[in-house]
Amino acid sequence: METLVNFFDTSFKLRDSCRQLIVLTPGKESEIPQLRKDIVSAHDHETDTLTRLRLLAPSNVVRAAEILHEADHDVIDSYLAEAPAEQYREALAKNQAARGKFIDAARSAFNLKDSAPQSHSHDGTSWWKFRDDTAGLNSANSPAPSSSEPSSST
Repeated sequence: METLVNFFDTSFKLRDSCRQLIVLTPGKESEIPQLRKDIVSAHDHETDTLTRLRLLAPSNVVRAAEILHEADHDVIDSYLAEAPAEQYREALAKNQAARGKFIDAARSAFNLKDSAPQSHSHDGTSWWKFRDDTAGLNSANSPAPSSSEPSSST
């Protein structure tokens, strides 16, 4: 179960980092390298988790995970598109459908019935702007690491 949840959570993290990169506020270009690293890290973790699923999960769960992983690639590809925001929206719709199929396959593997529909959405709200603005405030207020503190890369 934990492997399924890890895979699912990582897909969300990857998608969110791509979204942040695509809607990056002008003047915050310095955040691009970290966001790209976050995307690569999430992708690598998702790939590692997919390997565990291949060993532990039924074939329908593995196939649903592969489809979600491929949909995550489409989300990443949207960053490099001529119209990133538009392609991101299209990729997101495919990603959400794949996510629903993954949930259904995972629940089926545990003989869980009555899957809850994915009806919650932030579309049409200011949530992402609020979240990104708040994240910007948090990073602006964070003290820079001193030379005596270990860096986060160790």
